[in-house]
Amino acid sequence: MNKTTVFSKTGKGLLEIRGKSRLPKDQLRVLNLVDGKATLGDLVEKSRVSEVELRKILGTLSDAGFVKEFAAPAAREAAPGASSADQQGEDLDFTQLLGPSTPAKPSPPASRPPEVRPPAATQQTASEADAAKARAEAERKTKEEAARRQKLEAEIRARIEAEDRAKAEAERRAREQLEAEARTKDEAARKAKEEEALRQKRDAELRAKEEAERREREQREAETRAREEAARKAKEEEAQRQKLEAEIRARIEAQTRAKEEADRREQQQREAETRAKEEAARKAKEEEALRQKLEVEIRARIEAETRAKEEAEMRAKEEAARKAQGQAPDGSFLGLDFTEIPAGVPEAASGAGALDARTPADAQAARFQDEAMRKALEEQARRARLEEDARAALARAEEEARVKAEAEVRATAEALSRARRDAEQRAREEAQRRQQQGRGSHKPK
Repeated sequence: MNKTTVFSKTGKGLLEIRGKSRLPKDQLRVLNLVDGKATLGDLVEKSRVSEVELRKILGTLSDAGFVKEFAAPAAREAAPGASSADQQGEDLDFTQLLGPSTPAKPSPPASRPPEVRPPAATQQTASEADAAKARAEAERKTKEEAARRQKLEAEIRARIEAEDRAKAEAERRAREQLEAEARTKDEAARKAKEEEALRQKRDAELRAKEEAERREREQREAETRAREEAARKAKEEEAQRQKLEAEIRARIEAQTRAKEEADRREQQQREAETRAKEEAARKAKEEEALRQKLEVEIRARIEAETRAKEEAEMRAKEEAARKAQGQAPDGSFLGLDFTEIPAGVPEAASGAGALDARTPADAQAARFQDEAMRKALEEQARRARLEEDARAALARAEEEARVKAEAEVRATAEALSRARRDAEQRAREEAQRRQQQGRGSHKPK
């Protein structure tokens, strides 16, 4: 291998370039530069790789069957016709087979052997016969090699066309799939459209530029990662959304239960207040009935005492009249017992020794009248005391009923407040517990 050595691609090398190559970047770059015309020196200049490194790469590609030493220009010029034909048959150049319509590179004509002039006519005839035989053999080998070469070209072209059709079919199916996805999601349609455009551009430039293929492949991988990341995030967001919905439903249910409990306690409070009011009204009614009963009894007692007083006065007057009828004409009292004169009746006037001008009947009547007046005043005072006691008892009963009702209302309100606080505390604790569980389940493993 010298600087004038020319390399050409094999069928395997062409298929490696047209397909998805797995070669390293430096080997793929050198394989793209091999065109059947560039020498080793030209490849050193184009690849910008040192000659030593380039020789290693070409040796690796040659060992793998991707390239083959096509010919060296000096060797082609110096080789005889038969040797040239054999070398062309072995080193077929598939570099130009980039399309199904590319014609095969014609084989160079077999070079004629140098003429040797024999010293005699017999030797000249034998030499011409040998030369004709060699030419016929060379032409036969050339035709056979051309037929074999055309057959290989046809097979490679058929394989390339089949791969192109398969690739076109795969591209068509990929486009249909992307279009189907585009109809469902606008964002996916936009990304699919960009991916399709980039893929088409990659397919168009992949045959000529390896750097474009690298950029597109990296971009495709980045988009794939982005889609996977977007799908993962969407899945996490969906899980978070379901979790939030569950928490909201739990909170709403807790609030509903707390509200129902508050309504129930409020209803109980209203019923307790109603019962307290009814109890207070009942007690007030009983107190009023008791007061009315006391008033009736007091009025009845006063009326009875008034009638008794009136009867006593009537009896006193009748007694006085009866005794007055027993008085003598000379002014002495007949049949009267002066020991019955009450102590309040005055005795005879001092100094004169005369008797009081009032008669014993009048004195007794006055005494009965004073006694009745005293009893009436005492009864009036007692009635006033009873009425005052009744009013005080009624006020105490009303105050006790009010205090009791207020205590019951306060206790009910405090119970409702405690129940509401407990329900809210339970709801907050449940939400915090679920949130902690959600954070624990989303921790990276």
